[in-house]
Amino acid sequence: MLEKERFIEYNDDIELLFIELPKFSKAEHELQSVQDKWLYFIKNAGKLDYVPKNMEQELKKAFTIANEANLSREELDLQHRKRDFIMIQKASIEQALKQGIQQGITQALQETILNAHRADLAVETIAQIVQMDIAQVQAVLAKIR
Repeated sequence: MLEKERFIEYNDDIELLFIELPKFSKAEHELQSVQDKWLYFIKNAGKLDYVPKNMEQELKKAFTIANEANLSREELDLQHRKRDFIMIQKASIEQALKQGIQQGITQALQETILNAHRADLAVETIAQIVQMDIAQVQAVLAKIR
């Protein structure tokens, strides 16, 4: 065998395997090796409605590419816009969750400081309990009053 452009001769670098795909009859649940999974992909990619659960990440990418190859330009653009929309929504939800958690923590700290102050604990003690500087505790108390 020769490399097409530079005419480099391949020795033992490449091994050719010939597979008769019609004779490959394993079902999805029978796939064990990477070779089985790739053969399943080659044989079935064009007619599957979903990516099988037990496929490695590389094969999932291959299934996605194969599915997109059958789409028209308009369908592909629509699919990409839907994917972008979902990613934006997911990021928005994650950001809102982080903000909600932070607000909850801040509110809980303020309530703890206020309750400790109402219980006549010294500002120094409150600062130790909530692990804040005395100045920060005093600022919270000033804001709450």
